[in-house]
Amino acid sequence: MFRAVAASSSRKLLFGNGRRFSSAAAAHSMLVNALDSKIKHITQMRPEAPAEFPFKIEHNFGGYVSMTRELAGEEIEVRLVDEKHKDKSVSDSSSVDLKIEIYKADGKSMNFAATASADEIVIQKLTTKDGDNNVVCSQLCIEPESELQKALGEFLHARGIEKSIGGFLYDYTMWNSQKSDQLDVEQLVKLKNVVTNW
Repeated sequence: MFRAVAASSSRKLLFGNGRRFSSAAAAHSMLVNALDSKIKHITQMRPEAPAEFPFKIEHNFGGYVSMTRELAGEEIEVRLVDEKHKDKSVSDSSSVDLKIEIYKADGKSMNFAATASADEIVIQKLTTKDGDNNVVCSQLCIEPESELQKALGEFLHARGIEKSIGGFLYDYTMWNSQKSDQLDVEQLVKLKNVVTNW
């Protein structure tokens, strides 16, 4: 009689454990699917980069976005001018203000203030600094239709800064600033990897 009761209790325990295991597996699968769905939803809304896009996008929650790359010993960064520091009297919704910085290993740099529209990037000012004390060596305003404007445009083009970058960076920044209630995609992917291998 005792053996029969013990066997019955053992079967109930195994059945209960099996049911709990099945429930845990289902919950685990549901969590993985939910994370995957969230990642797809965010990435589908994200603006698509231009073809052969050579830059790495760096951003934080709520706004600041920059594009960076290294090329032949140079560090290149492109970012939007902070809207709070723009001159409202010359605001133009069809264009965006860019700050383009190119650094050499010895500390020398070229800093461009430019305006980008769907058709072109117009350089407004170029500032150069030396590598020892970060002292301004030269500061020059660039005429829109000048030969220097064209030459500097080719200089930037050779470093992957195309006219399409301005529009893309603006769209990406707007997308990034509107997702303050969403977790960063990279963090979601990391979380999904942890949960998948749990």
